[in-house]
Amino acid sequence: MFKFLRRYNKWILAVFGTLLLMVFLVPTTITELTRRSAVMGGTWGHLGSEKISEQDRLDAAGQMEVISAYQGLVRSNDFDRIRMAAGLEQKPEHWIMLVREATHAGLIGGAEEGRRWLQDQLAFGNAQITEAQLVARLAGASKQSPAQVLEALANMRGVLRMLSIAGSLPISDSRAKMAAAEAQMSASCEVAVLDGKSPLPGEQQPTPTDEEIKAQFEKYRDVAPGGGERGFGYRIPDRLKLEWIRVPAETVRASLANDPRLGSLELRKAYLKDPASFVPPTVAGGYPEFDAVEEPVKTAVLDRLTKERLLEIARFVEEQSGLGLRGLPRRGGYVELTDEARAKQPSFDAIVKGVSEQFGIPVPEFTAAGDAWMEPQGVSAITGLATAGTTRFGAPPRRPLELLRALREFGGSQTLIVQEGVVSPPLFAPTPATAANAQNSANAPSDLFFFRVVDAEANHPPESLDEVIEQVRTDLIRVVRYDELMKLQPQIEAEAIEKGIALVARQYGAEPTFAPRISEFSSPMIPGLGVSPKAAKAIIERAMKLPKTAPIADVPDAQRVFTVAVPEKLSLVLVRITNITPMTSEDFDMYASAGMLGRLIEPKVPGVKLTDLYGYDALVKRYDFKHARVDDASENQETATK
Repeated sequence: MFKFLRRYNKWILAVFGTLLLMVFLVPTTITELTRRSAVMGGTWGHLGSEKISEQDRLDAAGQMEVISAYQGLVRSNDFDRIRMAAGLEQKPEHWIMLVREATHAGLIGGAEEGRRWLQDQLAFGNAQITEAQLVARLAGASKQSPAQVLEALANMRGVLRMLSIAGSLPISDSRAKMAAAEAQMSASCEVAVLDGKSPLPGEQQPTPTDEEIKAQFEKYRDVAPGGGERGFGYRIPDRLKLEWIRVPAETVRASLANDPRLGSLELRKAYLKDPASFVPPTVAGGYPEFDAVEEPVKTAVLDRLTKERLLEIARFVEEQSGLGLRGLPRRGGYVELTDEARAKQPSFDAIVKGVSEQFGIPVPEFTAAGDAWMEPQGVSAITGLATAGTTRFGAPPRRPLELLRALREFGGSQTLIVQEGVVSPPLFAPTPATAANAQNSANAPSDLFFFRVVDAEANHPPESLDEVIEQVRTDLIRVVRYDELMKLQPQIEAEAIEKGIALVARQYGAEPTFAPRISEFSSPMIPGLGVSPKAAKAIIERAMKLPKTAPIADVPDAQRVFTVAVPEKLSLVLVRITNITPMTSEDFDMYASAGMLGRLIEPKVPGVKLTDLYGYDALVKRYDFKHARVDDASENQETATK
């Protein structure tokens, strides 16, 4: 017996060890499975007296993922149509309630209808993919089973059918066309905005009292600019001081002109190694002799060397700018800067000189921050830097404006890590010059940029009246002048018809500008005024009254010249219509076939909006939806742990 035990002791230990491990693990596994089952079956919400489980929530979220993936793979706008019509957001409960509405209406036919819908879409699009392949792709993209994919598509079809029926216009075709024509008509105009910033003819300068100034300041002190009555607001917006570096690609390109890798022998070797990377094959399938394409090959190699050198420079700048940050603690990706670390940071002036010495190029451009504050959107006016982008935070490239708005000092971001005192990641901006000199403009080297915020202040109320006193005084003067403009409005309009809007506008310190294609539907920017749906609506209403049978130039100014009061902007707009573009029958058919006609004419016809019927708030009220109460969640957790 002992001999047997000694001989097979290792096998015995292995078997009994495994059994012992199972004894310990099985209760834990059973407990975990029980907990997960309880959580999935736990109550997540209520539709009236009906319970919605956590699994129901996951199923709804999965269906929305399927539909979103379907829209991308089939190039369909079906999901967008649902979002637009019902105001659908990424809320599973909204989708659950929409599906229930369609189900109660008898508009959902089950998974088999989802299969037929998919077949119809594939046949209509003449796609080079089978139904099984598409279902598999949708399942992979949404992490759902094929059966769940078909169910999601069936639900989508039912919801679309329901929205289409509810959105059927209860008006005649001619009425619909008339409403659409008014909504889609555009008018090009000369406009001049009289906003009281300049003195009125013959006026005595209004002088607000100290009490008026103080009262105005206290009322709108903590209101964002443009947010209060008539656009008043004196809260200091997010602002910063910015410095930046630009390394022109053309400078780097010129420094490589005599690089040995551009010699004829090296170019020949590169071409023979991979000719397809330089030129397309001939009709016969071969490639031309090197001597015939030497110059294009040289240009392509120079493009590649320039891009490689720019990346080397980018690494050098990052290394130099990071010297003072080594060893510092980080929290949430942000460096915890100290005054000592700030002092150790190399200046941009020193960095650009180091780049020049290290890489043998002229000193790159460096723009110091200075003392002037700028709002984040001010970066959009900086040539080159405004269009630069970085993929350090993933695709698509992030622009400086987006990065500056995500500055840590302005609230920060979990994905865009940018902070005051730390140099940005490298940004690249293509330029016409590099594209013109490159073999392929798509692969042209781009200018290299870095920026650093040297100071930043989050938006805050002004500490004292002195900070904004001039703006407060100007606003009060504008109020007095606007009231006077309203009294003079009939006179101003009559003079503009008689003398022309240019002459009249200049009397009030304004200058006419051209405003192309103003429409009520798109609410474009009106020069000098900004976006004003009210002004656009008034202009289109006047344009609709103009004769449609005569050229616009033959219509008297008495019909084409008018004024529009915009009290929320303290402005009186002088308008002269120079052209109108009516909606064509082709435009009408396009909007109708795309399912956008209802949205287009919705403000013009009576009826209930689809969002009033199927929007989130409407369905929550109709179904009495509530998330699970805290005691429900506690009950679920207790069940899960038993």
